[in-house]
Amino acid sequence: MTKTAYKIDAKNCTVTAIQLGDDFEEINREIGCDTFTVAPSYEPGFPDLFVDDNGLWTETPYYFIYKASQQPLVGNAIAMDVD
Repeated sequence: MTKTAYKIDAKNCTVTAIQLGDDFEEINREIGCDTFTVAPSYEPGFPDLFVDDNGLWTETPYYFIYKASQQPLVGNAIAMDVD
């Protein structure tokens, strides 16, 4: 089963709709990482984010702000509702 998610490219400042299945490895491939962490949404109606867990360790870290999070986030991410 696939679901619509949104890929956040921190370097290029873009958000792109994508389709993801149930395999968590797809998130790794899409955001270009080996491991990710979940940044939970603290605002009703906003999805959780799956963020590159090693975003700070890149040569040039790129940050972005997500209204539903309580801190700046680093690296690429996937925004997706989780059941």
